[in-house]
Amino acid sequence: MNILLLTPERVGGTFFQRTITVYMNTYGFDKPVINLHELTEGLIEVYNHEFDSICLESMRFENVTDPGHQSLSDKVELLKNANHYVVARLSEHDLSLENHSTSDKEYFYQYLDKNFYIIKTSRTNMFEYALSWAIAKESNQMNVETLEEKHSNFSKLYKEKINIDIDLFLHHIYQYKSYTDWADKNFTVDKFWNYEKHMPDIENFIQSLGIFKNGESKSWKEIFGISFNDWNRCHYLLSDISGVGKQIENPSTALLEYKPCVDVVGNKTDIVKTVQDNLTVMDRQFLHKHKEKYTTTKNAIEDLIKRRVIPSRIPIKLQTFLEKCMLAENLPQLVTAYNDAMTDPHCDLYGMCNTVDLEQLKAQMKQDFVHWHVVDTALLDNKS
Repeated sequence: MNILLLTPERVGGTFFQRTITVYMNTYGFDKPVINLHELTEGLIEVYNHEFDSICLESMRFENVTDPGHQSLSDKVELLKNANHYVVARLSEHDLSLENHSTSDKEYFYQYLDKNFYIIKTSRTNMFEYALSWAIAKESNQMNVETLEEKHSNFSKLYKEKINIDIDLFLHHIYQYKSYTDWADKNFTVDKFWNYEKHMPDIENFIQSLGIFKNGESKSWKEIFGISFNDWNRCHYLLSDISGVGKQIENPSTALLEYKPCVDVVGNKTDIVKTVQDNLTVMDRQFLHKHKEKYTTTKNAIEDLIKRRVIPSRIPIKLQTFLEKCMLAENLPQLVTAYNDAMTDPHCDLYGMCNTVDLEQLKAQMKQDFVHWHVVDTALLDNKS
C-alpha cells in the first residue's frame, strides 16, 4: 500500500508520515514500507543492505544537490520500478517553485492518483496555521528532532519575541487557499486528515484508513508498552524550553505573560536541567513514570533510521498554541488584520473563516495546553 499526503506544510505532515511508517513496519506487509519524505526533493536508487535490494530514497537525505532538475516523468519511472511500498508527501508550495510543464504535472498527478492512497491534510484553526508559518520563517526551521536543535533555533526567539509582518501572516492563508484548490482539482482524495481533529487521536485515524487487513494492526502500546499520546507527550516535554509549565502553577501569572526559562547560551546539561525544573510537578511525575518506555521506543525508531526505512526521527512538537501566541509580540494587531481580511468583501479571503477574538484564542490555548501537559485544569480556568 502506497501512501501519499497532500500538504500545504505546517499541518503535521512530516510527523504523520514518520509515524504511519513506523506502524506499517510493525504489521508485516508483503513488501517493505519506506518513507521518502517529500517527492519534490528528488528520488534516488540506493542499495539497501537490510532488504538486500535497490530501494528508493530522498535525494535530500542522500545529500544529493539540485533535485529540481529531476523531471516528473523520471520520478514516475522510479516509483513504478520500486520493489517496495512508499510513504511520502507532496507539497503544492514546493512543486510550484519548480519549472514543470502543465502536461508533465498532469501525467505526474494521474500516476499518483491511480497508485497511491491519497490523504489530504488540512487545518481548521487558520490563525494558528498562519502563526506557525510566520514562526517557521523567522526561525528558518520547519522541524526539530532534538532538544539541542530546538534550543539553538528557538531560544533567542523565546527571549526576544517576534514582531510578525502582517502581510506575511496573511500571505500564508492565501497560500493555503491555493493549496486546497490544487488538491481538489488534481486528486481523488481517499481520506481527509485534519490537524485539530486527528492529531490528538492519531492512532484511531491510522486504524481507520483500511490499509491493514481485518483491522489486524497492533496499537502503539501493544508494540512498545506505552500509548502513542503518552510517548509523544514525553517527546515534547523533554524539549520544552518555554518554562510555561511552572509559570502556569503560579496563580498570579496571567496566561500570556511570558518569561523564558532557558538562556540563549548554555551547555546541554544545564539546558536539560532547566527544562525539567520548569515543568509542572505533574509533568515531572509523568516523565518519571514513562521515561524508560519512551527511551526504548525512541531507540526502536532509531533502528528504523539505520535500516533506511525512515529518513529521520519523528519530529518534536515545536510549540503549543499558547507558546506561539506568546512568541508574537504584536498578537492583537494580527487578530485585527485577520478579522479584517475575513470580513472584507473585496478581499479574496472574505468568508473563508470565522473571525476570532483574544478570549476565544485563549480558550483554544488552554484546550491545546492540557493535551501536551499534565496540569490541574483549575489552574488554567483561573487564568485571564
